[in-house]
Amino acid sequence: MNHKKSHKILIIDESLVNLRFLTKTLTKQGYQVRGVDNSTRALKAAQLESPDLVLLNMNKSKMDGEKICKYLKATQKTAEIPIIFINGFDEVVNKVKMFEVGEVDYITHPFKAEELLARVKTHLVLQNMQKQLKEKNIQLEQATEKWQRQEEELQKLKKAANVANRAKSEFFTHINHKLRTPLNAILGYTQLFMQDKNLMETYGKPIERIHRNGECLLMMIKELLDISQTKAANSEQKQSNFPEFFSQPQIDVEKTIKTDKPHITGYRGEKCQIMIVDDQPENRYVLEAFLQLLNFEITEAENGYDALNRINKSQPNLILLDLVMPGMNGYQFVRYIRKIPVLKNIIVIAISASASKQTQQAALISGCNDFIAKPIETKYLLERLQIHLELEWIYEDKKMNVLIIPPRRELETLLNNAKRHNITNLKECIKRIKALDSQFIPFIYQTEAFLETYQFKKLIEFLEPYLEDTEAK
Repeated sequence: MNHKKSHKILIIDESLVNLRFLTKTLTKQGYQVRGVDNSTRALKAAQLESPDLVLLNMNKSKMDGEKICKYLKATQKTAEIPIIFINGFDEVVNKVKMFEVGEVDYITHPFKAEELLARVKTHLVLQNMQKQLKEKNIQLEQATEKWQRQEEELQKLKKAANVANRAKSEFFTHINHKLRTPLNAILGYTQLFMQDKNLMETYGKPIERIHRNGECLLMMIKELLDISQTKAANSEQKQSNFPEFFSQPQIDVEKTIKTDKPHITGYRGEKCQIMIVDDQPENRYVLEAFLQLLNFEITEAENGYDALNRINKSQPNLILLDLVMPGMNGYQFVRYIRKIPVLKNIIVIAISASASKQTQQAALISGCNDFIAKPIETKYLLERLQIHLELEWIYEDKKMNVLIIPPRRELETLLNNAKRHNITNLKECIKRIKALDSQFIPFIYQTEAFLETYQFKKLIEFLEPYLEDTEAK
């Protein structure tokens, strides 16, 4: 895949057999791989090439993995590179020692290529998200410094206060839009990751930390927008309070993510089709992945013209419409379809990184039924979908944990393929069960959780009791 070509992986292993196997496995997936078999070359390669990930085989003969790890973590250029240890030893003390010197993960020989690739992919995704978050923090600090300089100038230019206030409002609106757009992807991914129980069991803390810091940035952006929309009548008060806002931006970033409502697993009734219209592929992917978990049928379009071409083939029940797009934008698209009799009653929810009241009013005037600001909060999105589509949600029963089981023939197919480790046939069977009835969704989630982590033994243990129950009946 093209997006993997920028990922560099450094393999440090004194065994040429291991080097060839790891290099071949990762190169097939599109990664740029460099393999070295001694510590001197390893440290030089890490400094020169700045890899995105290090795979380190810690043997006790020629190389000292602990020293290599300490050196990489003590050097500024390589300190942030995630390190995955590969080792034939499985003692708890050994693992604890490696985590203390800076490893992020640990794989024990013998291992499967699928396990290695899954862990490599996970750590590269987390590394990319952390880099993005750091970049946004730097941008925010730069914006803060820039605004403070502007405020000092405004104090000296009282005669130009009205002009300065208008400039400030435009600046905040620009910053609001620019920061909300990447935050939509960051928070969208973290909310999507938090739907995966297995992923949260392993990486729950870093995912929640990324989500909390993203929410912190979002709250600060909202504060900026509120300031920009304050009336000019209180301009003197605004100018005196503004430095305090930036001198004490202590939002509680350590709050826990809690929800009082049970987890939604789907909805009752016929399948609903939702069209996502957005020129940013990342935004479409996050929404599609989340909504497909709830059994919605998704159609994508990258602008208004593309949406018109696709809408004629199958009319959606609801459209999630970005407002700012090249070609035909969201405003033009919704005004156009409201003039067509067969399309005019389709529910349209506008989504935009411009969260001002003016933007919301303009969207509703154009013909949208509702408005959701980016970054999209899944809780609020679900509320709007329930209202407009008149949905009855299916909730996970945490107390009873009762699963609706598919027909026996489907269970037998799942079990037989699980015993043969046939991933392709398992996925086809899961897809078929999904199409049968939405009440099987909780059962499917549990099955997919085992499959995604290649826990075939646990999947077999999960399925067998249900087959015994159906046989007894």
